[in-house]
Amino acid sequence: MGVFINKIVDRVRTQGFLRAISLCLLLFLSLSSKAKDKPLRSVADLRYGMVLYHFYQDDHFDALSELLVAKERGGIKGHKDNPELIEAGINLSFGMDQNAGDIFSQLLNQDRPIEVRNAAWFYLSKIRYQRGELDAVKESLANIQEPISPELADEVAAMEIQLLFRDGQYDLAEQRIKSNDGNSKQFRYWRPYLNFNLGAIYARLERLDEAQELFEKVAREPLLKKSSFIDEQLALYDKAFSAAGYAHFEKEDYDSALEAFGKVRQSALLANDALLGYGWAKARLGDYQGALTPWLWLSQKPLADDAVQESLLAIPYAYLQLGDTNQALASYSRAEDVFIKEINHIDEVGSEVLGSSIVELLDLDNLDTRYSWLAPENNTLVKSPTRYLLPLFSYNRFQNSVQTLVDLHRIQRRMEAWKISLSAYDDLMDYRLNTFRSGDKPENYKSMLTELNGLVSKQDRVKKAIEAAQKEYRVFEFLDEDREDLLFFIERGEKNLQVLERANEYVDEEKLWLERYRGLLFWSAAFDFDARLWEMQAKVNTASEALTSAVETNDNIQNLFNQAPDIFVAKKRIADLYQKVDILLGRNAQTMAEFEEDIRSQIYASLSLQRQRVQFYLGEARLAVAQLYDNRYLEMKKAEQDALESENSESIDKIESEKTGESSQPESAGELTTELTTELTTEPTTEPTTEPTTTSTGAQP
Repeated sequence: MGVFINKIVDRVRTQGFLRAISLCLLLFLSLSSKAKDKPLRSVADLRYGMVLYHFYQDDHFDALSELLVAKERGGIKGHKDNPELIEAGINLSFGMDQNAGDIFSQLLNQDRPIEVRNAAWFYLSKIRYQRGELDAVKESLANIQEPISPELADEVAAMEIQLLFRDGQYDLAEQRIKSNDGNSKQFRYWRPYLNFNLGAIYARLERLDEAQELFEKVAREPLLKKSSFIDEQLALYDKAFSAAGYAHFEKEDYDSALEAFGKVRQSALLANDALLGYGWAKARLGDYQGALTPWLWLSQKPLADDAVQESLLAIPYAYLQLGDTNQALASYSRAEDVFIKEINHIDEVGSEVLGSSIVELLDLDNLDTRYSWLAPENNTLVKSPTRYLLPLFSYNRFQNSVQTLVDLHRIQRRMEAWKISLSAYDDLMDYRLNTFRSGDKPENYKSMLTELNGLVSKQDRVKKAIEAAQKEYRVFEFLDEDREDLLFFIERGEKNLQVLERANEYVDEEKLWLERYRGLLFWSAAFDFDARLWEMQAKVNTASEALTSAVETNDNIQNLFNQAPDIFVAKKRIADLYQKVDILLGRNAQTMAEFEEDIRSQIYASLSLQRQRVQFYLGEARLAVAQLYDNRYLEMKKAEQDALESENSESIDKIESEKTGESSQPESAGELTTELTTELTTEPTTEPTTEPTTTSTGAQP
């Protein structure tokens, strides 16, 4: 039973945890009615056994096909409502909510046991919840009656808490979670998810203390023993630690944020966000050198993650805070180059998405059956050039679209194989028809029949030889090659001695030697006679099995020849099926094209957002580089201005000092000349002498 549920979980995990657990419970309820009776050790209907066989092989399409074929041929007997519930569950896991809802509605319209009706009402509520019909969900849950199985009670409680979330009654929802806590082991699977969802709501409402408490409560949940849930629970732990870290960060409790971020696994999908937050927490504490460690490591990762992109700008910021302007400028320049290359890469990927088939892009032809959305990078689902698709898998819409396309592609390949098989069956019918009309069997069949009859006769002879050898103790039967040769020589010697003896030759001594040799050979043959008989009997038994199979094959072939009159009925049925498959192939191809276009539009929209974000970061990097260059230019201009002002100040001081020194020097030559000229042009007060007095200035003005 547990393995059966685990198979369901693995198949529907791509539809979300709620759908996975829901389908588990559905199948549990479909089998629970047997618990009251004597447990079945075998299936009552072989077709139901085929359904379970295909289901355990993870071939859910064939399991559903077997159910539908059985329904077409009268239904499965001896298993009550289980086939209908399983059919509805597989429909639900394939995303065919309308078909599943119709089956549940049919179960409600009939006289069914209370546990079946409760399960049907509950799964109708889930389908209505997925469609957003919340009032109809409440109505369906109200129709569930006592007694309710513990498993279904936990499901109902979880659904009612989800409805409280949608109605905005968060405090009441928290009380309901606490009231159900510890009531059953099954609720342990729901509790961490409900607490995390409520914590996320509180974080959006800025009720950070309550959000932090709920995230930490999720992180303290013990690991479940079921291996099928461990990976999923660890992923939730990582998400809770990361969310708790950012809640601490918003509260400016950076030490607690560092502790929470440090608990996120390096292999987790959220490891990049945790590393980025760890660095910012270090930076807020003033430890910029410590912040560089996670940011530098993060910057080496693929640039598809926005946390990696932000780290490229955070690194030069840290260098600036450390006063290393040169290193900051180099880091900004490197970020600018990386962003330009990444924009070009996004453009190339966008061209690839627009110009190629989504089936080829996602490599659906080589997709492993057991893929997991928890670790998409470990699957062949996403090729390396399209690493920007990985973040898309965190969205339910994209997951559901890809899951549907995967299912449609498998159905397409299966129906194409059916067409080939139908063509082969039609050729076989034509061959049978020609053979029937000719009234003769083919030559190869005749030769095969002759050879088969010969082998059967030979087998009978060998069996009789074994019986005779055992009965009469013929130790010389079934000898190995060496002893066969020795027996041949002894018998030939005995014949030769008989000829010589008839010719009156004396051969007594030779006869004595031959008798000795025969006796030794008899002793050797008798020693392992029983072992040889057993070995020969084993070979005959093996050959008998092969011949029996060949005879059965011959009988089947003979029956084919004898049943030739049904050929025309079979050919018409094959033709009808071929036409039906052809129509279904066309519909399936059209639906695939619609989903491919939807997936392509989602991918292209995601790439556009990625390009805008990288373009924004590129602008930030260029602006930072420009600001650094501007700051450096302004510093240089200021240094030049300071130097010029200093030089001018020195010149002024020098001039002032020179002026101060000139005030204590004699009159200038110009002043002396002016005085002398004035004196010469002035009339003398006394009469001149006989010879005039000549005065020379003796100096240049």
